[in-house]
Amino acid sequence: MRNLLLRHRPGVTFVELLLFLGVFAMCCGVLITVLVFSQEQRVRQQTITAVEQEGVQLLQMLARRVRNAENILDPPAGSSGSLIAMQMGHEDLNPTILAQGSGTVVVVEGDTLRSISPSGLQIIDLRFANTSVDAERQSARISFVAQRTIPLPGFPLYRQPFALSIALFPDNDWSGDDCACVTPQCIGGVYQWQVCILEACQDATTTLVCE
Repeated sequence: MRNLLLRHRPGVTFVELLLFLGVFAMCCGVLITVLVFSQEQRVRQQTITAVEQEGVQLLQMLARRVRNAENILDPPAGSSGSLIAMQMGHEDLNPTILAQGSGTVVVVEGDTLRSISPSGLQIIDLRFANTSVDAERQSARISFVAQRTIPLPGFPLYRQPFALSIALFPDNDWSGDDCACVTPQCIGGVYQWQVCILEACQDATTTLVCE
């Protein structure tokens, strides 16, 4: 009798096992899809946040330099370009030039060039407009597009435009033009300027591409 009961005890059939495995695999597939989607959204949001934060910081840095200038040398009032040359209060910083590099923003102080944009952040379409009404009320507008590659399949880009208008601090006593060097200008696609060394104007050795 005992053997008979054991022989007829209900068990899991092969079909039921296949159904269970199928449902389990489907649930795992859905779970993996949700996890992958969540990870992609997290990576995407991190990139967006980085671009927006770094873009604002760069814009504020550029605005601070323009605001502290004594005089906008180039572009002329009513014009715009991919760089801006300014007269500063310290001769060692004259001229200070902000310009578009190769996907970066560079600053030239006198004859020294360095990049000031965050690593990994690409800057394109950098423009400076001289919106000054007159020499006593100078102002400018800065605009650029910041972009960063999202580390996802296909390497999509996230882009964000930035723009800001700035009024220079009023300064009726300019002190940074002791040598009275030639105004910076674009000649044949190369930007040229002079620096004051030992009270004499000398051509800068640093070069920039211009329009």
